[in-house]
Amino acid sequence: MKVVQLSSAHYVFDNRIFNKISKSLVNNGYDVDLLIQHTKDEVVDGVNVIALPKVSGKLGRPFKVIPSLFRKVIEYPSKTIFHFHDPELIPMGLLLRFFGYKVIYDIHEDSVTDIEQKNYLNPLLKKISTIVLKKLESLA
Repeated sequence: MKVVQLSSAHYVFDNRIFNKISKSLVNNGYDVDLLIQHTKDEVVDGVNVIALPKVSGKLGRPFKVIPSLFRKVIEYPSKTIFHFHDPELIPMGLLLRFFGYKVIYDIHEDSVTDIEQKNYLNPLLKKISTIVLKKLESLA
């Protein structure tokens, strides 16, 4: 069974995604791909790391990382299980679910509270972002 871990924001060897989840799945007989920002495709401890473009700053993710991720995701067969870790990937997860894939959304933090606590954000943008995120999370 193929399980594909998706992240647009995490470090490639994030303890939770790589060590606790991906390696555990491999150790239990699953074929695991990890699509994540990295410098090269490689196999590490049985996990197939599939490189997405590395970007600095948050603006690079929606314009470089997510489109690259989407192009790779649509190549997987319908029996693939997708496990994603970032709120910005909820629309992609919903689309995958619509097309019949099994999808898991793994919420690591309380993202709504995180946004509300960012004092540098414009108050209107903060309010809109929290409303949109609450709605997306309710659908995921």
